[in-house]
Amino acid sequence: MAAIFFLNGAGVASWVVRIPAVQARLALTPGVLGLALLGAAVGALVAMPLAGRWVVRRGSGPVTRLAAVGFAAALVLAPLAASALALALALVAFGALNGALDVAMNAQAATVERGYGRPIMSSFHALFSWGGLAGAAVGGLVAGAGVAPTWHLLGAAVVVGVAAPLVARPMLPG
Repeated sequence: MAAIFFLNGAGVASWVVRIPAVQARLALTPGVLGLALLGAAVGALVAMPLAGRWVVRRGSGPVTRLAAVGFAAALVLAPLAASALALALALVAFGALNGALDVAMNAQAATVERGYGRPIMSSFHALFSWGGLAGAAVGGLVAGAGVAPTWHLLGAAVVVGVAAPLVARPMLPG
């Protein structure tokens, strides 16, 4: 379960480190970029309550696995955007899937924490941060090497999309 938090952090950081390149390619002003970035928040706000209901209905394990694969696929959308509107829509999808993953993986982490009988949630969240550190470091190196954002985020998507369902197999019911 902890690896899902790490992968999520790495995926988010992989996107964040490429924002300047996407902004430059689309020639977005800071204001237009800011509006496009709101798409992620809108997607999360819509998806998170729905994900909570889905977790209650299906269990956090299956929802975590599916949302992680969707999140991975959504990593590739932003660098493919051809306009500010397309970027905003790509980020709605990214935010929705990241939000759904957030709800599901935290529900599973709460189940694990109950099994331990002591507080361990902060350990899961620390792994998100470590993943963010790793994703930002790799992203910076890849960007510095001149790799296009699309190829970089496609690579990140493959890693997250393949690894997440594998590490998310042994989940507790609930």
